[in-house]
Amino acid sequence: MKTNESNEGLPRFEELCAGLLDGTLEAAERDELLGLLRVNADLRDELRRQLLVSGVLARQSPVREDGVFERSIMGHLSAIRDEAPEAFPARVVSRMRVLRVRRYVALAAAAIVTLAVPLFWMSRNSGVTEHKPQAVATLVPQGNGNKASVVHVGDRFQLGAGVAKFEFANGAVLGVEGPADLSIRSGDAVFLAHGRLNAWCPESAHGFLVETPSTKVIDLGTAFGVETGADGGSDVMVLDGLVKLDNGRDQRQLTTGAAMRAETGGEMREVPMEPSVFNRTWPVALGIRSTNGEVAAAPAGTSEVIASLENDDTVFVIPERRDLEVTEPLVVNVVDSGIFRANAGPYTTPLDLKPGQKIRSYLLRYNPVGKVLDPAGFREFRGSVTFDRPVLGLIVRTPLLNQTDPTFALAPIAMEDENYRKMRGLELARPSPADSVVLSEDRYTVEIRWFAGESVDEIRVITTDD
Repeated sequence: MKTNESNEGLPRFEELCAGLLDGTLEAAERDELLGLLRVNADLRDELRRQLLVSGVLARQSPVREDGVFERSIMGHLSAIRDEAPEAFPARVVSRMRVLRVRRYVALAAAAIVTLAVPLFWMSRNSGVTEHKPQAVATLVPQGNGNKASVVHVGDRFQLGAGVAKFEFANGAVLGVEGPADLSIRSGDAVFLAHGRLNAWCPESAHGFLVETPSTKVIDLGTAFGVETGADGGSDVMVLDGLVKLDNGRDQRQLTTGAAMRAETGGEMREVPMEPSVFNRTWPVALGIRSTNGEVAAAPAGTSEVIASLENDDTVFVIPERRDLEVTEPLVVNVVDSGIFRANAGPYTTPLDLKPGQKIRSYLLRYNPVGKVLDPAGFREFRGSVTFDRPVLGLIVRTPLLNQTDPTFALAPIAMEDENYRKMRGLELARPSPADSVVLSEDRYTVEIRWFAGESVDEIRVITTDD
C-alpha cells in the first residue's frame, strides 16, 4: 500500500481477497470487493500481485511436499519488486495449503487480472469439486492482453461490463457482452441468466444449446444472437442459418432474418429484426479483435443486408465464409508481411495450405453513397483491422477478387453499374502516393491507405480458421 488513505479498509480487503482466491466469496461480498477496487487503484495493484502469485501456485505440481513446493515458487515470488522481498511471500506462504487445494484460482486470476472494467467474476458449482471438471472451451476477455484461460463444465461467469469471447472445443464461438451471467453446462450447452451474446457454430457444433430462463435456443447452423433481460424474457435473432426455439410448451424454427421473443410465461411472438444491439458482440464472435481509423467492423446483420451497406466515411470489415476447406489451389496477391503498393506489379502466388486446413475470409470494402466532394481528386482513407488469427494472404487485384467470389462471398455486392467488376481492388491508375496495404510482422493486423473515388474499393483477407 502506498498511502495511509490506501490502508483504510485494508483488513476487510484482505478478507474479501482471501475469499475470492479460496472460491468462497458470496455475491454480496463480490459486489463489496468490486466497489473497493473501483475507487482504490492501490487495492487493484495489490490484488494484481496476489492473483499473479496465485496463478504461479496453481501451476505447481500438487503432489510435491510443502518444503519442495515452497522452494520451487520462491523465485517467482521474489520477482515481485514493488515491496520488500519477504513481505508478500510471507503472506502467500501462510495460506499455501489452501491455495494448493483450490487450483482453480488460476482461472479467476486469468479472468480478472486487469482489474478494471471490464471485470469478470467466476465461480464453480460446488457439485463438481469432487472430480476434476471437463475443460470445454477457452475464454479471452477484451482488454486483458487477449490472454486465454481454460473454461470447464460448471464454471459461471458474471460480467460487469465489456465483451469476452468463448471458443469451444467443438468449434462454437460466443461473443458475450455484460452485464451478463453465463454458466457452462457442457461442451455444447450454456445457460444465459441475463445478458447478450452472439453465437457462431460451424457444422461440428450444430446442436449447440443456449438456454435462458424462458426458452432453449438450439443451433441448426450457423449464426444467431440472444438477449436476455432481467425479467428472464429473451429475444432471439437469426443472422445466418436456422435455429429452433423450445420453451417446453411450444417449438418454433427461425430462419435467416427472423426474430422472436420468448416470455417467461410461455408466450413466443415474432418481433422486428433489430440486430444493432449485437454490434459489440458480433465482431468478437466473428474473429475481429479490433479496428481503428476509418476502418470499422460491419454492423451486425444478415449477409444480404451487409452487402448492400453504403457509407461515404468508412471502410467496413465484412465477414465472409468460415470453416472452409478448399480442395483446389488458392492463388492470392500478397503473402509476405510488410507494405504492398498498388503500383508494385501484378504479383500472384499460391497459398501454402496443409491438407485439411480450414480458412476463413473477410472483405475490407469501401462502398460510397455518392460521389467525392472534389471531382478532380480522391478521398484518402487510413485505418487498420486486427484479427484473432494469423493472416495467410491478401487478394488486392480486381481479377482475383472476381475469381474468388464464388469461393468466399456470402452475398456479393449488388451493383447496377457493370464497371464494379472492373474497378474493385486497389487503385492502379493513381501515380503517387499509390494505394497501399500493410501486413504486420506478426500477421494479425492489416493496415490500409486508400485513395477512393466514386467506385467501390475492396480487398479480400484470408486467415487461418484453426
